[in-house]
Amino acid sequence: TAKPDESLREALDPIVERHCSILPVIENGQCLGVVSASDLLGLEYDFHETLIQKEHQGGPAWYWLTHKIAQAGLGNLPVRDVMTSPPITVAPSTTIAEAAGVLLENAVHRAVVLENGRVVGIVSTTDLLRGFTAEAV
Repeated sequence: TAKPDESLREALDPIVERHCSILPVIENGQCLGVVSASDLLGLEYDFHETLIQKEHQGGPAWYWLTHKIAQAGLGNLPVRDVMTSPPITVAPSTTIAEAAGVLLENAVHRAVVLENGRVVGIVSTTDLLRGFTAEAV
């Protein structure tokens, strides 16, 4: 997780190390938003095409993106300036079909799973596909 006043440089280190694709932004135990590759791509238009090329080549897309952010002098921006807020969320009790509907309705690939206002996980389109596949078998 990241804090809203943390710099992008600080916040992105765990993403690169853990190969995460989304980072919840937490303040006083509450999820204020998320930082994703899409949020960062909005910082510099020319990042988008190269990031897609890196992903298709199987390259370290997040590493490349963080390097480009540093080169552009954006590493000191606070996370709150680039996060998506409010976050798209679901509950642990949300069904696979309902969660898929939330992602589709909001045109996102991931949602934060909240229980009693606290982050307990992230659900992705890949997770949902695995769930649909398991249900079909």
